[in-house]
Amino acid sequence: MQLPSFLPSTKQFDVVVLSLGLLINLVEYSKKNLLALNAAVAPPQLSSSEEYTASSEKDDTPSLESLLHLFMVKLEAAKDNSGMEEDLTKLNSSLHNSSIRIGSDGVSLVCGDDLDRSANDENSSSNTKSDEEKKQAEEEEPGDSNTAEKASKKTSSEKEAEHLGKALEKAGQHMEDSLIASYAALLVALLCEENRENQQIVHEKLQYGDFGIMTHTLDKFLAFMNMTASNSGSSSAVVIRRAIGVLEQCKSEFPASLPVVQTSST
Repeated sequence: MQLPSFLPSTKQFDVVVLSLGLLINLVEYSKKNLLALNAAVAPPQLSSSEEYTASSEKDDTPSLESLLHLFMVKLEAAKDNSGMEEDLTKLNSSLHNSSIRIGSDGVSLVCGDDLDRSANDENSSSNTKSDEEKKQAEEEEPGDSNTAEKASKKTSSEKEAEHLGKALEKAGQHMEDSLIASYAALLVALLCEENRENQQIVHEKLQYGDFGIMTHTLDKFLAFMNMTASNSGSSSAVVIRRAIGVLEQCKSEFPASLPVVQTSST
């Protein structure tokens, strides 16, 4: 897919997902729309260093190949973030021993004391008195040692917060890439339904001709939908199962040519 150059990077994911979602809604129950999408073409597939011009020597790309290319690019990008789960596991472990925790609202992250906004005036007064007593006790302790300890705790908390921000950003990017790959795979599957020619094209374009990577992607997408949606029989889940069925049939009719692993004889 070719996005306009004036579109802010923060909006690109939204536009791609909305566009793919619209295409899915248009073609999932309309043979006429499916044929129109199959006959459509997309701008040439350019590398990041190239610019699209009207005089480009590259030919327009058939919609099927364009969607398949989008799927493979986003799937590879999601694999690049494969270390995300390990990072989040390490982060979760470190948070158990740190001052950063989930706030009383169950959403916000709190570093230090949490503020209970629902407390009444009496509790507020009591807390104020307690804080004053704590402050007085701290002033009676040696100043240098207390200041150094506070600085050390602050530095540690800042590092943990920075680590958390990076991990969440990586997780968000992984989810975006996986979602786009799933939408693209869904559209490719619908274009392959009862279309032997398209099935052959996809088989030739996929690595090792393996439809399994697409079924695996949609299986995970379906599991995510079932986990987040209240109704597992929703229209979204139905079309995903339909696409998985199409790809499973393609997988049986077009076996993958997986590389043979040679083992050294002893």
